[in-house]
Amino acid sequence: MDALVVLIPLLPFIAAALIGIGHLSGTLNGEASESTTAIIAGWAISMSCLLALVLLGADLLGKNTGSFSTGQWLASDTLNIRVNFITTGFNIILAALFSLLLVIIMRFSINYMHREAGFHRFFFILSLFASAMLLLVVSGSAVGTFLAGKLPDSVLIC
Repeated sequence: MDALVVLIPLLPFIAAALIGIGHLSGTLNGEASESTTAIIAGWAISMSCLLALVLLGADLLGKNTGSFSTGQWLASDTLNIRVNFITTGFNIILAALFSLLLVIIMRFSINYMHREAGFHRFFFILSLFASAMLLLVVSGSAVGTFLAGKLPDSVLIC
């Protein structure tokens, strides 16, 4: 059950990558492809919300172990830095709350941004922000916190 925590920030990141690649390649461009962009971003954030709520329910039932480690980032003589995610307590409550708020914002923004020039760019940035915020919340190590802090900066370079 704890392994699901990896998908919470990963799904919005995949959606941002799909929207970004689609927009750069010209397949997601203009008003005709607004629904495709909205479906990609909405599905990813909704699934992240569902996974966060499932993990919150498992935490309330006492089924989570507390953390999940995806691997080793850096190893030296006595230094061992692992990439960890926290799956219990306040972190998973915040993940569920933030993902629920992101779903509400996403749904409102689809109608609000309809026929705007920056529709695809907005949902690319919103998906990237959602990924960074959820990674920041569930990260159990400095590596995840650093990556989550640098993810939105990559958009500013573009």
